[in-house]
Amino acid sequence: MVNRKKRFTLRELAQEFGVSKRTILRDLQELSEMEVPLYSEAGPHGGYQVLNERILPPIVFSEDETVSIFFSIHALRHYISLPFDIEYESIKKKFYLNLSGGIRDTIDKMQDRVDFLSIHQQEK
Repeated sequence: MVNRKKRFTLRELAQEFGVSKRTILRDLQELSEMEVPLYSEAGPHGGYQVLNERILPPIVFSEDETVSIFFSIHALRHYISLPFDIEYESIKKKFYLNLSGGIRDTIDKMQDRVDFLSIHQQEK
């Protein structure tokens, strides 16, 4: 049912199967434990959906870790050919736009002054 509907609420499933919302929550928990990728959204227009692609849970980074991750991704632009060029730019943009203003200011100040270049090394 959840694969067919794609997006649903607890109320819809409870009515469909004639059970309580609590039962549906337990069933969704079991599906999640079986690695069915479910996403929930709270609020009056929220609900559940089965994801086509898995989304990783949030991870908390320190400010120094955040800056180092940003510049690691930023340094990839110097490579002539990478297998995921478009994805790197998308990741960098999402990452940057979701940072707090203070960390963004730090990156903005450093971006014009710091760069990482890789020297091409040949095998001997």
